[in-house]
Amino acid sequence: MIPSLCLWLLKSTVCSGIFFGYYWLALRHQRMHQFNRFYLLAATLLSFIIPLSSFHLFTVAPENVAHIPLLQIINDNGREEIAAAVVRSGTDWQDAATFLYFAVAAAMLIHFWAKIFSLYRLKANESKQKRDGYWLIESGHPDAPFSFVNLLFWPKHLTFKSAESNTMLQHEMAHIKQRHSLDKVLLHLVVVACWGNPFFWLIRRELSLQHEYLADQAAINDNDTEAFARMLLCATYGISGNTIANAFFQSSIKKRLTMLTRNSTMSKIRFRGFLAIPVLAISLGIFSFSNTENVVRARKTVHVILDAAHGGKDLGGSNASGDLEKDLTLRISKELMTLGEAYNIHFTLTRTGDNTKSLEDRLAMSNGSNADLFVSVHVNKDAKDDMRGNDFELGVNAQGLDTKQNQLLASAVGDRLKAQHITTKVVNRHNVYVIRENKHTALLLACGNIDDQANMAMLKDDKRLESFCRSVLSGIVDYENAAAK
Repeated sequence: MIPSLCLWLLKSTVCSGIFFGYYWLALRHQRMHQFNRFYLLAATLLSFIIPLSSFHLFTVAPENVAHIPLLQIINDNGREEIAAAVVRSGTDWQDAATFLYFAVAAAMLIHFWAKIFSLYRLKANESKQKRDGYWLIESGHPDAPFSFVNLLFWPKHLTFKSAESNTMLQHEMAHIKQRHSLDKVLLHLVVVACWGNPFFWLIRRELSLQHEYLADQAAINDNDTEAFARMLLCATYGISGNTIANAFFQSSIKKRLTMLTRNSTMSKIRFRGFLAIPVLAISLGIFSFSNTENVVRARKTVHVILDAAHGGKDLGGSNASGDLEKDLTLRISKELMTLGEAYNIHFTLTRTGDNTKSLEDRLAMSNGSNADLFVSVHVNKDAKDDMRGNDFELGVNAQGLDTKQNQLLASAVGDRLKAQHITTKVVNRHNVYVIRENKHTALLLACGNIDDQANMAMLKDDKRLESFCRSVLSGIVDYENAAAK
């Protein structure tokens, strides 16, 4: 889990950094507050969505392999063995890192809800009256006046008799009417989920500042900085740091005074807003390049009997984390079948669920069909007298009449996997019943070692498993296209 989480966080950080960089350079000091507000909100949402999406605006298609280098076959005893799980002591660092990340996020979430609870508790304990669309709560809280959703907390010592007090009221009413609190809640939740992304913290701070600019603009007419200064003197200065509320003194007073007197022409505002479109295009482009391997298709439809090894009562190998080989092989097989049609490969599975199926039934299903190939999916498990290591094995029958074709198929798949830096070896598995007795070109695909943490992380990560399966499919296409020449 942690590799995919880290990858998503990295992509999200890059994406949010691009958006925030443009804001900081081109938008921050401009009097286009409503646009800036929605730009920052959109930047946050897009920084979440874009890394989760798969775009193919620009594709780099792999070429057909002109020549498949034959890999040497290594002799091995080829026994199929179900070994008991070995209990490992100590804590997996990935589990520890995942726990730490979510522990910090949980602590921040609890703190966030505690702030909201404190506001509603304050409402319950203070004098209040229902007005048109909001609650007016007379409070002795040092931050007052401030607002949250439809709650307006007003200092007990201030009345509404002066023009300055009414200006402050209009300021807070602007926060309520424009629903600034919803923005704050959203950004708080984003920061909780992605607390390791510094740009989300900066976006949250800048969004709060845009809220203050908007409220000042609504409350003070004709850039009246004198009225703004009088409004400041009407309230008691105090900050306790409740960042989910729209506190009057939360933002820099100097920045707000400067912004009231700043003039921006409409043409400049439109130009800077228009330039946000190329920024979005750049962000999309970074995540749009992909190696579209489904462009390389077999010249004719390839029918493959795909055997998800073990199943039902036959658990296969297992490890201390509770992973079972029978589940992994079915997951890999279903992924291959899902992607196969794009490569012009049609798969028939020997089992589609968690059911027990004998080796004889699997073999009969293969030999009784007009299939082109047979592929049996496994995950190795070290036994005491058979240390297979962590390599991905391509098992073939090296003692039959079809040895050359078996070797060619294994070499084609191995060549494609090599491009992903997956170490493979072609192994003689003539003692494996479904490989030895198969009338079709047959391959045993052993996907690493169930006791190896890196192997398991890859097989359980959706994106990395997809890349692995695409390499296997590309290898099958290379074999079939070479054979069709």
